[in-house]
Amino acid sequence: MIFYKINNNFTFAKQKELNMKNIQKNIKTNTTTEINKRRQVKNENKTHIINHIDYLDYISINSFCTGMGSVLTALKELGCNLDVKASIELEKHPRNTVAHNFKVKKQFIDLFYASASHLDYADIFSGGFPCQNFSLAGKLKGFDDRRGTVIFHLFQIILDLIKSNKAPKIIFLENVAHLARHDLKKGEYETEFGNNFTKRIGHTMKVIEEEVLKPLSKYYNISWGIENSKNHNVPHNRNRLFFVMIRKDLPYDFNFSQVREKRNELTTCLKDYLEPNHKVDLKYFSKKEFLPESYRNSGEILRVGSLLGVSYLQSRRVISPKGISATLTTGEDAKYLTGKNKVRTLTVKEKLRIQTYPKWYQFPKDIPDTAKHKMLGNTMTVNVVKNIFTAIFESRKVSANNTNFEKTTITTAKKGA
Repeated sequence: MIFYKINNNFTFAKQKELNMKNIQKNIKTNTTTEINKRRQVKNENKTHIINHIDYLDYISINSFCTGMGSVLTALKELGCNLDVKASIELEKHPRNTVAHNFKVKKQFIDLFYASASHLDYADIFSGGFPCQNFSLAGKLKGFDDRRGTVIFHLFQIILDLIKSNKAPKIIFLENVAHLARHDLKKGEYETEFGNNFTKRIGHTMKVIEEEVLKPLSKYYNISWGIENSKNHNVPHNRNRLFFVMIRKDLPYDFNFSQVREKRNELTTCLKDYLEPNHKVDLKYFSKKEFLPESYRNSGEILRVGSLLGVSYLQSRRVISPKGISATLTTGEDAKYLTGKNKVRTLTVKEKLRIQTYPKWYQFPKDIPDTAKHKMLGNTMTVNVVKNIFTAIFESRKVSANNTNFEKTTITTAKKGA
């Protein structure tokens, strides 16, 4: 793996020159052989998908704001033979965790220093760009903060990839659901790309549609939709917005109504995902006194009481595991009544389960629990990503003239043409 570090002592160009020999050695592959390779997938569900999209057994990807690698995990779970060309992630622990679970050819740290010239062609361009500025749990600063402008930098990289004939087949981006309605005080608008979104969008999404999605719609069929983990048989209230862009020269007919068809009724509750209390470290249990209370719960999150002596509402409320989990966050964890007057937060293992990470996925041994909890509060639910990509792949129109997923190029018009 080639690792690009950003500091004041050297630049990408210098680092690239220093590592050129190793880069050429690492990325030199026989693409034809890799595309024709077919892995035997034992799982019946995976076998069904592979039979339907067997030409996708080899997929290359450039992953931005990778986090702990939910998109990579979902694609691997679908049976894809992943070639991770590059991963860009600012924080150390997620970078190390991704490298522990996947063979990554290049890792970058700061997305704002990355450009199309640093990237090889890849079939998929993915990114869960920072959500703090658009989340109800954050300060809602929108574009008035550097993190809120990442979407525009990603847009510039995509445009440069198109111009350099490295346009990805699929672009997959994710953020919080509230992005759609952020900054309503500046205006409300009809959406142009939001499939099945019945409400009016806010000023922030209008800007994204006008300045990012509309220019890219020249090359891509674009749609966005909102999916909640609880609608994909996961007892977890996690509402997220996803953008899917598919190149117009490809035989795909995707929209989010196809993802809605893959929703299924919740058949489990949080209790099914929990460890017995006697196996849980004492650090997860609250020392505050529990006060049982009656509530008129209107949804699947069942509040049953409060912790005395705690001022912040989200930290004070106690939830029953007979319902679903509150949204996992990077901050204060929700509390659950797991026994008689036994109130605790969720363990790392339990969070991995409700974010539907498979058993083969592992954290490196030197990652502290605090970092694991933060990653699990940031990540996408793997089941949801799997269902979206399955819907994408199944939307392919089969024809005799287009049966492969190999690299093709988009011709861009020259200025003055």
